[in-house]
Amino acid sequence: MTAERSDDEMYRKILVCCDNSSPSEMAIGKAIELARCFDGEIVGNHVYAARLHDVRFRQLESGLPEECQLPEQLRHQRRVHDKLIEKGLVLIGDSYLGAIERTCSQAGVRLTRQLLEGTHYRELIREANSDGYGLVAMGAHGVGRQPDSQLGGVVSRVMRGIRGDLLIARTDSTLESARYLVCVDGSAYSYRAMRVALELGRRFGSDLYVGSAFDPVFHHVVFDGIKGVLSAEAAKVFKFEEQEKLHDSIIDKGLQKLTQTHLKRALALAAQYPEVRVEARVLVGKPYRAVLQWAEEIDPALLVLARHGAHRVEGSELGSHAENLARLARTNVLIVGVAEIRPDEIPRIDEDGEPGIEWTPDAMLRIQRAPPFAYWIARRAVEDYVIDKYPVAGGASPRVTCDRLDEAIRELLPSHMQLIMGIGAGEELALAEVKAEEAMRRTVVHGSDEEAEAALPMIEVRCPRSDRTALRPRTLDDPIVWTAEAYERLCLVPLIARPLARTTVERFTRAHALLRVTTRVMDENKQAMTEADGFDAETMLVMFRELHSKQLRAVADGVNPTSSDMRTFLEEAGAMGVSRCPLRDVGNAVDRSAEG
Repeated sequence: MTAERSDDEMYRKILVCCDNSSPSEMAIGKAIELARCFDGEIVGNHVYAARLHDVRFRQLESGLPEECQLPEQLRHQRRVHDKLIEKGLVLIGDSYLGAIERTCSQAGVRLTRQLLEGTHYRELIREANSDGYGLVAMGAHGVGRQPDSQLGGVVSRVMRGIRGDLLIARTDSTLESARYLVCVDGSAYSYRAMRVALELGRRFGSDLYVGSAFDPVFHHVVFDGIKGVLSAEAAKVFKFEEQEKLHDSIIDKGLQKLTQTHLKRALALAAQYPEVRVEARVLVGKPYRAVLQWAEEIDPALLVLARHGAHRVEGSELGSHAENLARLARTNVLIVGVAEIRPDEIPRIDEDGEPGIEWTPDAMLRIQRAPPFAYWIARRAVEDYVIDKYPVAGGASPRVTCDRLDEAIRELLPSHMQLIMGIGAGEELALAEVKAEEAMRRTVVHGSDEEAEAALPMIEVRCPRSDRTALRPRTLDDPIVWTAEAYERLCLVPLIARPLARTTVERFTRAHALLRVTTRVMDENKQAMTEADGFDAETMLVMFRELHSKQLRAVADGVNPTSSDMRTFLEEAGAMGVSRCPLRDVGNAVDRSAEG
């Protein structure tokens, strides 16, 4: 449904998989309806596995009677078996295709018969991904269906392997004058599915129900899990109370408004199809579960899904919600592929369908520094704050200025979140850098890695009264000495995080009864942090915040977000063999706790 493919060509060639099962007959019926509607043709396909039977027969030969174990007898049995199986499976496949041919002939639909030998799902995926097919239609189950099976084994594999659209048939309900249900999540993939559903609704005279879901419970579950996972030091960094307030006042409300925005875009898209009656609804809960509940209520003849959603990961075969719905829905499911579509092909519609409140240019420039995934949430939170705090007589809307933006940010966001969002005041970052520079001046740098450490390290001390100096043995209570090479490497750490990184290394040094930090000690500290499950969360999080905020500001200014210092830092980390991400491990621990 892109510019490259017109609506009339959408389903001109349909591949139907038949195995004489009841769901297969349902798939044939749906394919005929679609082929007649789009003036298309059907390729009736059946795959048989003769080689599988040959392998099985050879495995069973050891159980034959003794007189049949002679070499000549075995060769004869194999020839007879191969001939019977090959011919028998071909005859069975031909009979299946003959039945569908008669059905298509009665419906006035062109049919091409196709009989393939091999592993079922592999042959179907190979054929489906060849040029020309607009749709693959399959039954939800095959002849080997079990009572507790959610989805057949072949269709489960084909569902993950093909690139185009897939229709999974579960009922014999007609597509004509029916109800369709489609799900949108703001991604280009979901709006592609929306277009397909609208086109089908227009051609078949059916009503369209559009749902978009958000889950307000997830973040609370995560926060409950975090409290039991992180150390007290890390908990202070995360500032649980402020974070929970942030999610209650911004994230949850913002998600609801964002979901409403998805539906408004969908309705604007539906305006291009005035023949289709459309009803939209915001669904609350785990998306696939909320969609299933609404489907039980309206009983649609067709559930239309995008293969992937807004959180698609490159290389993934199928989105988790799409897979859950394909398995659990009790109706026919149409999974729309991702061919000929770019992730940025989203309908450009004002999120409210009406002008928002006015922003001064300088305030708008600052809010645009927020990450794309958080932009609308942050903007709407600021606008709501300004509207509530600065009402204007006569129903007019107030303006968002830099002063009001700063006030809203201070009220709504903790200071560390301001750095992450990239919308905090520049003075705070400058002040943090000044404090970091003052702290780093207290670092003791002496000698080099090549110089051997003295058997009894000494330190020069000064008498506070006489101002005389003397030497005494160095102890662990004295300041740690850094070699020039080690200090040079330390300076590659972003400035704001540098004092904390120094503290981390010095803590490791004292714990091992060492008095001097060399590059080797830094390597050992890094290796210990990599191998351990407990990282210095405070250091890592602060480093992440500065790096991320610098990237955001760079992107907003239209320059390369990876500075030379950052590139050097990352290259050295790679050279050190650092392959794990502490922040990712913390996040995974949180996810595991939430799932438990």
